[in-house]
Amino acid sequence: MNVYLETSVFLRWLLNSSKIYSGFQKWKSCYTSELFYIEVSRVLNRLRLEKEINDKEYASLFKTFSDFYKTIYIVEMNKTIKQKIFRIFSNNNRDFGCNSFKHSNCSEGRKSKIRNCFFNSR
Repeated sequence: MNVYLETSVFLRWLLNSSKIYSGFQKWKSCYTSELFYIEVSRVLNRLRLEKEINDKEYASLFKTFSDFYKTIYIVEMNKTIKQKIFRIFSNNNRDFGCNSFKHSNCSEGRKSKIRNCFFNSR
């Protein structure tokens, strides 16, 4: 089976969430977008800065992520899509991502506080 891996599915696996997709890593080929690396890196760094994980945990999680990243195919985005994403983040950054660990859609995951709604607009 070939799959397109969404960032939140990977993060649930990486952070040992109770809601891990049962078919995780049971695929023939895995594809994801260029944003995947940025999104995962951003979430891990935010968890470290907010003291949800310590530096040692961050290093371990990032190594696991880096090793996994080497095994998947990256789907490139065209210039227009990249520019649109940049404008969204630079013009109205607060409309994306979850600003609270207590958000109702984000209660599962590491220490029961991981966001599962990183880039969902409100």
